[in-house]
Amino acid sequence: MDLNSLISNIELLILENKNHLNGTTYEELCKLAAGEYFSEGRDNEGIFYLSEAHAASVRVETLFQYEICTEKHQSKGTAFAPNLEEKYLEFTGEYVQMKYEGLCRRLAELPKEWTIVQLTRSYSPSDLWTRRQKGAVPQMRDLHVTRLSCGGISEPCHVLIPQPFSDEQDGTTSILQMLHDVTLDRSLHMRTESAAKIKAKRLQNCVLLRNVVREIQTQWIKEWCCLFLGRLCDEELEELIDSRLKQAFEELKFEVTPHIKRLLLHIASGCAHLSEEDIDVAVSQIINDPSAQKQVTDCIYEIKKENLIPVKTKRHPVILIVDQKLETVPWEACPVLKHHPVSRLPSIHYVHAIFKHHEDTIVNGNKILSTPLSGFYIINPDLTLQNTEKRIVQFLNMRSSNWEGLIGKSPSPTEFQNVLTSKDLLLYCGHGNGTQYLNSYSIQELNVKALPFLFGCSSVQYNDIGGRLSFRSLSNSYLMASSPCALGMLWNVTNTDTDYMALTLLNHWLPGKPVDLKNIEGFGNAQYEGGDLQYKEPELLRVLKVTRDSAKMFTNGAALVVYGIPVKLMD
Repeated sequence: MDLNSLISNIELLILENKNHLNGTTYEELCKLAAGEYFSEGRDNEGIFYLSEAHAASVRVETLFQYEICTEKHQSKGTAFAPNLEEKYLEFTGEYVQMKYEGLCRRLAELPKEWTIVQLTRSYSPSDLWTRRQKGAVPQMRDLHVTRLSCGGISEPCHVLIPQPFSDEQDGTTSILQMLHDVTLDRSLHMRTESAAKIKAKRLQNCVLLRNVVREIQTQWIKEWCCLFLGRLCDEELEELIDSRLKQAFEELKFEVTPHIKRLLLHIASGCAHLSEEDIDVAVSQIINDPSAQKQVTDCIYEIKKENLIPVKTKRHPVILIVDQKLETVPWEACPVLKHHPVSRLPSIHYVHAIFKHHEDTIVNGNKILSTPLSGFYIINPDLTLQNTEKRIVQFLNMRSSNWEGLIGKSPSPTEFQNVLTSKDLLLYCGHGNGTQYLNSYSIQELNVKALPFLFGCSSVQYNDIGGRLSFRSLSNSYLMASSPCALGMLWNVTNTDTDYMALTLLNHWLPGKPVDLKNIEGFGNAQYEGGDLQYKEPELLRVLKVTRDSAKMFTNGAALVVYGIPVKLMD
């Protein structure tokens, strides 16, 4: 099929189905179109179609949910106002019709502090035509990395990263297979094993997962890990790097296009994370002239040697848009991202819609939450986590939170709904994610005010239900209901570590003086050190660094993620 016919078929698919199209089919056709455009050197069109290749099913479900709610209210003679404006999500709206120009217009309307990094698996015919087995491990594919700068700072840039080599016949297992084996290890929950064997297996999995995370950066994204970094908070430093590169460009007898300039700037800005060999490889991929390569790499070497931008230099937030088959990858735990604020959202359409819904309360890229927070807790609702109950209750009493809540009692659906629509924060410390008390479809119909902190196993996991259907995650239900963000776990975790992470987060994020967590029952030993009692951080995404590090098992810390926009507590 030629490119013009392909685009016509995609547009016909939209027109014939409007907001009821098959999301998975649409996504794969958009990936195919993007690849064809890139092969013809038409990068802008390729970047647009990559942006359309994410969360189409979530957009369809959201629009359909709003349609159903509208019909329900009409039958009752009442009005219904969708939580998120449909024009940011629909497939026939002006932003989509304008294609690349519409994408740039979206980005210009978002806060300049945000950087969006989109990770898209390349097209394969098998993904379009083959029915998936439920829970099957995805095959590795080449990876499209698209960096989208917000606030009209600069246009998008894109690179294609080849899949890392793996050959199971030669004993080389793919990164996704290794990740699957570690995070879904059923032996961790076998009651027939002794406590000593289970602990030993968990410790082994921690080592394995650390190795996997290291391989993600060193064997997969490699030199292009620099594209994953957010903007520098120090604008003068940003301008200094820009001026150093401009000086190098002026001495070249080589035309440097705006796209090449943007990529080189990101390499220079992230050079602390790169070896000199990485810099050489990255520059050689975008500049063909040998003398020009040397001129530019020497400039970046000097920036690196002078340590102008250390690894921990403060940066603005990054929002990851991740292909649904790569959602289980703990990107936030990679060395390039572990020191910086990172969240996830399903697509650029959702970034845009969530931002617009909360725009009036967003300052300098953060949604502002006024204090004191009105919080509600649900602790040990099924009476099987007695130690968790003791720890969390003791902490809340020490911190004088004055929150309301339920301890050792299950909430009714009405109670759960009232909490989500009236409180600022929901702290859930129990099994799963609470959908046993209020299902995801009921959540979608609400206008959720609260930030759900879901400290239960696999609480925001993307679940593959097989066939040609999209993956499912509770995080999307909360986003449909306009919650600013949802915090939870990508896979199963152990309760002692999870309790400690929950308390570490609240201890250093909430207003008031942090308490010594070693005084909490169960944490008074050398394993849990108590943390820095002087450390305070009002930005939620920044406090996650110390939260993840507080877990004694790497598998537990790496599971913690946030879906949504950056939020900040303001006294």
